[in-house]
Amino acid sequence: VRRLILDEASVVSAELLCQVSERIAFAKKESPDLMTKPFGGITAICAGGLGQLRPVGSAALYAADLLGRLQARTQETLRGGRRPLGAAIWQQLTRVVELRK
Repeated sequence: VRRLILDEASVVSAELLCQVSERIAFAKKESPDLMTKPFGGITAICAGGLGQLRPVGSAALYAADLLGRLQARTQETLRGGRRPLGAAIWQQLTRVVELRK
């Protein structure tokens, strides 16, 4: 696997994004240096409008309360479970391409 494509990213929760990242990193366990990188070092492409549907029963990747927790201390974020870690992974995705008509 070289790429991960997540369509309809607005319905992906921060917790789910973290779980997907963990599973891919675990699958890359033959390369210990890749296990510590988000998504095991593969390219992640997220598509879809974030202004659409939110995740059901969980926090969105861009939820203000999660992002506020990230700006506290890193240690607190790491102890806070998968939601803050998922939001931290989301913030590491740095390139954005906006498609227009």
